[in-house]
Amino acid sequence: MLPSLNLKIDMRSPWSGDDGRIPLIAITEGSSADRRRFSVAHELGHLVFHKNAYVTSKVIENEAHAFAAELLAPEKGTKRELLTEKITLDRLGEVKLRWGMSIQALLRRAFELSVINERQHRYLVQQIGMRGWRTQEPTESDILLEKPRLLRQMAERSYGEPLDYASIASDARLSNERVQSILNRYASSSETQAPELPANVMCFPHAVAR
Repeated sequence: MLPSLNLKIDMRSPWSGDDGRIPLIAITEGSSADRRRFSVAHELGHLVFHKNAYVTSKVIENEAHAFAAELLAPEKGTKRELLTEKITLDRLGEVKLRWGMSIQALLRRAFELSVINERQHRYLVQQIGMRGWRTQEPTESDILLEKPRLLRQMAERSYGEPLDYASIASDARLSNERVQSILNRYASSSETQAPELPANVMCFPHAVAR
């Protein structure tokens, strides 16, 4: 997690390590949950497709966007749901709560899947602007930030539970407050062991660390 030093940058996905074989996704603080989900999926597309790609930046960005859109809102299921009712901004707000994509991203997805035509898409984009939703969508359709697990799991295995923040801070040469601020962004073992995972804890089937 990086401090929000440049509001135009949400994510970066470099390859690290001596041999450049360790994929990383660096997340900037401050972005909304739906925007962050799409940005992570977008950067994952770059990591999958573009490590040694020699194509124009526009082609690369379009490919990463297509990957993210299909990962988060697969064509068959999304199209089936969007076709059940007339596409309005309020309707997209309801769909957002289930698919975890912003209203703007779902609107673009509806156009890409030919659920709406160009005229309808242009009209709804204008309505988003008139409502001031380009930067802040309505709070009633907000979704919770998802929490990854791995970094906190490594800390728990090395320092035990409950976490000994003082020892971690000493070893990492960071303040206690900074260590807690970092690790509290990650799901604890108690969250992953709950009968039902909290809505903001990310879980891949058969890959939850216990």
